[in-house]
Amino acid sequence: METPMMTPVVEEPSNESWLRGAFQTYESRLIHYARQFVGDWETARDVAQDSFLKLCQQDRGKVGDPPGAWLYRVTRNRALDILRHRKRHPHQPAETAEDFFPQPAPGNTAHDDRLALVWETLEKLPEQQREVVRLKFLHGLSYKEIRQVTGLSESNIGFIIHTAVRTLRGRLQGKQP
Repeated sequence: METPMMTPVVEEPSNESWLRGAFQTYESRLIHYARQFVGDWETARDVAQDSFLKLCQQDRGKVGDPPGAWLYRVTRNRALDILRHRKRHPHQPAETAEDFFPQPAPGNTAHDDRLALVWETLEKLPEQQREVVRLKFLHGLSYKEIRQVTGLSESNIGFIIHTAVRTLRGRLQGKQP
């Protein structure tokens, strides 16, 4: 007599533990991402908090697992809402790469000077290229996750990254600090 094979049951984490895991994994990353848009840490923390509140209210099945791309998209949209509000009611200066990446202290090595030049050059890229480069290289998102955040196609993302890197390389060649 044959006995039926038992398949292990994989339990999904409870909603509470899933939310806790998402918070622990993405909180700091989302705050830094939001700050690239809004320019200050307090507003960036508020944006990230709003994103997590929306995550708590959203049906888990509609978010996806892991929830990173969804959270980045919600964070981006909320930050852009704030920027639109600021354009209608201007009162704060725009954020720059120097705000997000501290400049090296005087007397640091040539490597630090070169890094500062890279950030300065990055700031001169068009906004879409800056955002895609930041998502890819600073936040470590895949093309698929960047697509989910920005709504761009993966092939377009690849082209944007290629163009941005080529532009950065061209601008940096021969520019030794």
